[in-house]
Parts: sequence; C-alpha cells; structure tokens
Amino acid sequence: VLGVFGVVFISNVYPAIPNNIIIEALVNFDIKITSPITAFRASYQLDKFAHITSSRRQLYINPEDFSKLPGSIAITVDNTTYCIFITDDIVTCFLCK
Repeated sequence: VLGVFGVVFISNVYPAIPNNIIIEALVNFDIKITSPITAFRASYQLDKFAHITSSRRQLYINPEDFSKLPGSIAITVDNTTYCIFITDDIVTCFLCK
C-alpha cells in the first residue's frame, strides 16, 4: 500500500507554523495530500526531551503530483513570513536533473 504514495519532506518549519497552513499552501498547487503531516523528533538521548520536535516534517502525497512541488513556499503566520523548503524522496542528479 505504501508504494502508492510518495513521501515529501518539509524543512525549516518554525514550531509556530500550523500544519493546516502548510496543507492549504500545497493544495493551492493542486497537490493531493494522502496523509497527515508528522513532525520529526529532535535527536535528544534523554527521555525528558522526547517531546521536542525538529524543524522538519513529512507527509505523503500522490506520486503523480511530485512535478507540481515547489522548492520552497512562503508561509505567513502572525504577520511574519517564513520560508519553508520542500523536497521529495526521488533521487535527482544535480548536473543533468
């Protein structure tokens, strides 16, 4: 079942940016979201810090929508604009694309 979906990584995500705003921005690019956004945990060894997340999140989309993904999106929250970066799990040559 997992082969029908493609993973998308979202980085440089400030903690105050709600997932629904990111989803709305992606839907505006006509991208079909197939999972909720999940946050990566920060890599702390102590259990008391397990609740701290990193600035990266991920979600799954329809693989046919990979070509619609922008490299970055400007998100505005509380009158502050943040630039988040979007990558997929497709390996691409940097020289010839």
